Amino acid sequence: MNGIPQGGTGNNCGDRGPGGSITAWNWPQPWLDLQENTPLTFYALGGHQDVTNLDAPDLEPLKSSFSAFLLFVDYQQVEIVPNQTVLYAKMDSDTAYARLPITINPLPPGRHHILVLRIDTPGVPMCILRGDTRSRILPNSVYGKLVGVNVLPEK
Repeated sequence: MNGIPQGGTGNNCGDRGPGGSITAWNWPQPWLDLQENTPLTFYALGGHQDVTNLDAPDLEPLKSSFSAFLLFVDYQQVEIVPNQTVLYAKMDSDTAYARLPITINPLPPGRHHILVLRIDTPGVPMCILRGDTRSRILPNSVYGKLVGVNVLPEK
């Protein structure tokens, strides 16, 4: 999962580059400078996930997979979309990836940590118990991306 922001301050860390392409803000600098009173919009990437159980006979690949996205600001969970702390996504097998826009309301001046988590097949226990080897193992990974935002006070 990548965070790709819009709304930087010209430091080439999150601004649109030559030809309008979007550059990632966490390289070469881990902090995105952002002016006070500016919302931050970035994208979380998700895509279709499937797992092959090597012990099982051939199974038809999953037609769809599901993920849950969570957003944390300064290590506190916040709404990822209005009135929701979790965003559920369904990805069909013909979807290599999808960019999910996330907007954070303006933050107070100072440094802030932004963490986005993607949980594949939410609701499935994180441990796999040995069961029927002819059955399917569902994707059950958790991916996270932690980045920093440095909100600059108005002058």
